[in-house]
Amino acid sequence: MCGRFTLVTNLEKWKERFQIEVIPFNAKPRYNIAPGQLIPAIIADRGKRRMGPLRWGLVPSWTADEKSSYKMISCVKEEW
Repeated sequence: MCGRFTLVTNLEKWKERFQIEVIPFNAKPRYNIAPGQLIPAIIADRGKRRMGPLRWGLVPSWTADEKSSYKMISCVKEEW
């Protein structure tokens, strides 16, 4: 999983592209989104698409502490 990502978009374009009737929140551009933060997501719900906030990140079923699981990001180790 990536450590961080950027979300720069026009939600009206999402609305048109994914045929979403209502966007229930105001999403602003964000330039440093980290695991554990809420992000806008498109969800299939009863044959229609809707948008809602979801927590981004991997939380394995075996983890005892949700916060520690957000440390599980992909790291590149280069050997020289």
